[in-house]
Amino acid sequence: MRFIFLGPFTGAFLGLTQVAVAVVIWVLHDRPDFYFRGAQGVVLSFFIFTVGGGMAGCVYGGILLLFERFSRRRIRPLITLGLTLGLAAMSAALIVIVEFRQEKIGWILAPQISAFVFGLLASLLSSVHYEIEDDVDDSA
Repeated sequence: MRFIFLGPFTGAFLGLTQVAVAVVIWVLHDRPDFYFRGAQGVVLSFFIFTVGGGMAGCVYGGILLLFERFSRRRIRPLITLGLTLGLAAMSAALIVIVEFRQEKIGWILAPQISAFVFGLLASLLSSVHYEIEDDVDDSA
């Protein structure tokens, strides 16, 4: 049940974070006209990437649910969320900086794909093994 909320929340927050990183870099480069087309482009990007991230997060939450069910590992959501957001923000910054230096947008979904991969990797690394307890008492 917790992945129903964790997936979309993580996705929406990732979309918001990635656009915020791009806006900071855009402002630091004196707002060139190739990345955003003014303030309206920034607002539209925030909306699209937040909603789109939330929708992609539904798939991410489903993958986490299947991973936890079939691997006997318990995902720790706060550690996973922190790792995912940190790694995704760094990768978005690197990708956007390269795009600004080339003055060309390479592939628009590159930050999102890297965030998805980092999210799965963070989930795997932060999960802990758990044992299923039997109802049978073996002490007799």
